[in-house]
Amino acid sequence: MKLKIVPEDNLFTVDGISKKGFVFTLDPSIHAISWKDDIGEIEYKEILKNGVTYKKPNLKILDIKDFENLITSWNNFVEDNDVIIPVEESVSEIVDIKNPDYRSDPEIYDMIELIEYSFKILNVDVAENFDDKKNIVDTISFHLIGKFEDKEDNIYGKQKLPKYSKGINFIEFDNLKEVDLINWLQDKIPKERLTQFKYDVAEKIYHSNYGKIVTIGDNDLPWIPKPEEIDMTISSNTDTLDANVEVVSSNTTSININTEV
Repeated sequence: MKLKIVPEDNLFTVDGISKKGFVFTLDPSIHAISWKDDIGEIEYKEILKNGVTYKKPNLKILDIKDFENLITSWNNFVEDNDVIIPVEESVSEIVDIKNPDYRSDPEIYDMIELIEYSFKILNVDVAENFDDKKNIVDTISFHLIGKFEDKEDNIYGKQKLPKYSKGINFIEFDNLKEVDLINWLQDKIPKERLTQFKYDVAEKIYHSNYGKIVTIGDNDLPWIPKPEEIDMTISSNTDTLDANVEVVSSNTTSININTEV
């Protein structure tokens, strides 16, 4: 399935078909969503802040469950005239809608050069039989691991390889080594997409320095008196009041004595 969504243009196409009158809403920070077969991407809008343009990195998506309700609504929507809109993007163009702008946080982008990256192969999808070959690797699932000082984190990724053709340097599946697949990844992942992977890892490591993010409620803010402090204040005021009463009582006694004299 091919999916293209551009909220600002009210564009929602499924397999190249757009329906007039179909209205939908999405997160206002989203500029576009593209999907083809089993991979896609969310592109975010640029934000102008203090005279500087920032943009959150494109987010790669490996499922569209968050948009299933919208797709169902689109399928159930009825109109008189369907308008065919050609969708010409290739898989690589779907993955990289536009060259991502990593200025969303310059400090994180600068960290990319300081992090040691490595691939860990998780699993592969294979074509069982093609021509005279068996188990030809079609798609590689992996973790891109980043290490920075005492911090380490990773991001999940998936890369489809070009179709097998005769004449290439073919390695039988049983003879494959992890380094072979890693070399294929380094060669086949588009540069912009690899940079995005690295940015995602750097972002996770960057934020891990702050520890777990928790919310402090109004009762625990430093300028709000604690209940025990309020009790102590009341107790202190009561003691002062009692002391004043004793002084008044003593003075009254003295007055009475003087009156009797």
